[in-house]
Amino acid sequence: MTPRKHFSRRTLTDQVVEELRKFVVGRAVGERIASERELSEQWGVSTRTIREAVGALVHEGLLDRRHGSGTYIVDSGGNRHIALIVGSNRTHPELGFYVSELIDQFHALFGAAGRLVRTYWATEHEDLQADPAHEELAANLKAGRVQAVILIKGPLDDRWRGLLREAGTIPQMGGHTKYSLFPYDRSVEFREILAFFQERGRRRVALLSHFADGEVGAPAEFRAAASALALPIREAWLQSSAHPTIPGAGYEGFKDIWRAGSEKPDALIIADDHFYSDAATAILEMGIRAPTQCEVAVFSVRGSGMFFPFPTHRMEIDPAKVALAAQDTIEQLLAGKTPHPASVGFDWKPAADAAADSPRATLQPA
Repeated sequence: MTPRKHFSRRTLTDQVVEELRKFVVGRAVGERIASERELSEQWGVSTRTIREAVGALVHEGLLDRRHGSGTYIVDSGGNRHIALIVGSNRTHPELGFYVSELIDQFHALFGAAGRLVRTYWATEHEDLQADPAHEELAANLKAGRVQAVILIKGPLDDRWRGLLREAGTIPQMGGHTKYSLFPYDRSVEFREILAFFQERGRRRVALLSHFADGEVGAPAEFRAAASALALPIREAWLQSSAHPTIPGAGYEGFKDIWRAGSEKPDALIIADDHFYSDAATAILEMGIRAPTQCEVAVFSVRGSGMFFPFPTHRMEIDPAKVALAAQDTIEQLLAGKTPHPASVGFDWKPAADAAADSPRATLQPA
């Protein structure tokens, strides 16, 4: 009988994944593991936690669920694979729908092309010398099992960056590599939104984003687009320092914008959809009539299921298109070709068009 495990509640799912990975690696290919209920009873954790852990190893290519038969161990190291490196904890709210959907899309797209995909979670561990994902990737790189690397989210610490430098000529994409995983220039989208507002007589536009002061990103792109259209830029209306996963960040950010002076913005761009719910709560709580007093536009993700309590314009990105463009780049690199620059644009959906997506005009699911 498998010894009963003892887990810390703080990172329970991650610990179970690591224990299950240790349990699987080294066992015979084709062996059926115990059922989720049996593992739950043996390890003293919920079946939901076991199910999430098994699902994670299915994504990594270590396990195979067979309907009506059980879960089996597949080749735990012999197959060459595409390595997805995610610089985040799988249960951290920072991960979000967009990154989760990208991971699923990569597994589906490469899987359909006959390639195995494995996800490596580059999380921080108290014992930096015992990071199972780092050790596993290092062993697979050394054994020549990794065909290509895609960095989905960062930043990575020095150990991971050093490991990727040692990978040599293996095709790499994302992060600070030559090939961007997010091939779009948001200054184009900012200009489109600002021009739209300008045509509607809205010239006092505020921005809520998550880039720190001085960092290349949303504020710089916004300023360039506003300057090109001769629109005024009010620094007090550019809120960009708070991280969107901080509870209430969008709520406080919008209030700071609205209370910055007697003159109020007549339009707002939310450059990260993590802020939207909090900002919308502040708008409703303060009695601001949207869109009459202030029109709102948000950069959103297709399929995220966001709720819009008032008419909201959307600049929408489709993770399926991003993943498809990235797959094409990786396949060209693996074929020894020089990839053509990929470009994936946002789809602009004014509130009237966005409302048409829903049976009720006041409810606009993404």
